[in-house]
Amino acid sequence: MLAAIIQKYLRHYSIAQIMQFIDGAIVVVGMYVFGVERALYAIIAVFLVTKVSDGIIEGLKFSKSVYIITDKPDEVSRMVMEDLDRGITGISAKGMYSGEDKLMLFCVVGKKELVHLKEKIDEIDENAFVIVGDAREVFSTNTSVLAIVFLAVSLGLCMKAVGDEKSAALKKLITEVNDIVVVFLNYVVTKFGPFAIFVLLARTFATYGIHHLKPALAYVVVTVILLLVFLFVGYPIFVAVTTKQNPVKFAKKIFRVAVFGFSTSSSAAALPLNVKTTTEELGVDEKIASFVLPLGMTINMNGTAIMQVVATLFIAGCAGYDVTLSQLIVIALLALIASAGTPAAPGAGAIILFTILSGLGYINDGALLAYSLILAINRPIEMLVTALNVVGDSATAIYVAKSEGMLNEDIYNS
Repeated sequence: MLAAIIQKYLRHYSIAQIMQFIDGAIVVVGMYVFGVERALYAIIAVFLVTKVSDGIIEGLKFSKSVYIITDKPDEVSRMVMEDLDRGITGISAKGMYSGEDKLMLFCVVGKKELVHLKEKIDEIDENAFVIVGDAREVFSTNTSVLAIVFLAVSLGLCMKAVGDEKSAALKKLITEVNDIVVVFLNYVVTKFGPFAIFVLLARTFATYGIHHLKPALAYVVVTVILLLVFLFVGYPIFVAVTTKQNPVKFAKKIFRVAVFGFSTSSSAAALPLNVKTTTEELGVDEKIASFVLPLGMTINMNGTAIMQVVATLFIAGCAGYDVTLSQLIVIALLALIASAGTPAAPGAGAIILFTILSGLGYINDGALLAYSLILAINRPIEMLVTALNVVGDSATAIYVAKSEGMLNEDIYNS
């Protein structure tokens, strides 16, 4: 009730957002009584309740569509474009009562912008006729994912700066939330994923025909060629240039690790064999290998990044999106960051791919259908991606060992 009363005076904010502010103030006060850890859990609970309440009361992907009939369309249009930084469309209309031709303006604004828009229109033309409706689905470039990535990186750096002792409670909270999310996603992917993919593919082929497999074949061929070039050419050259060692020796000894990674499609499963091969056959000191290889298993996902870039371009082409140079750079950046956080588990790269698509706004029906097709045919590519990832981890360990003077060249060249 208090939130509803406040909302009458603060119309820029929804009832759920005002409830979040009130509850947040209570949590901050309670932090001094119950401690920081419980307060952090309470903040998450308040945030989730707010989002659910906002979705139920206001709707999801909710904006406002505004139709404006005014005698000063040029001034109103200029105000919308300059002050609100929004696009606006002029629609030729005719008043059936007056018989006059007029230009009706149409634009879509956020809930918070609506109040400001009404005030500005009233200043320009107090006799303007304004019709406001709900725009439940508005597709545009979604920058929220980039904002989340930036926030996550900034938070991690800040936690590192304050030290383990002060950030222990937050670390524990994030770890426990991550564990819960992973369990939920694994259940959804393993139990419902195959059925969902089957339904999406059945709908695609029933609507558009089996010939839609031809573009998918192009995606498979391009991705496989790029991955094989990096695997058999890129990494041996990297080892030769950075360590001055024989690349053929590296390729022969690491081959069985690549095969094992290919067969398991899991960097985690291939880790023990990778450690053994890198230390006993490639001469890397055990201290270097025990640090670099587990770290690389988590963040060194070069193959995953390559696959995600090619897949994103394929989906954009199928869905009718034009990819500019700046967007290509954003795709590469998102793929690089997303791949670094990809779990070392089978099929994880294709699941994380949807984060990139959402961040770029590639979410129309064509994009979702193309994505479902990739999920269905991506298993062999994921296997090759894992082989590339584990070989890259070993190559990096050799480079680090060489730079630190901890590479046994006699073992390497044996």
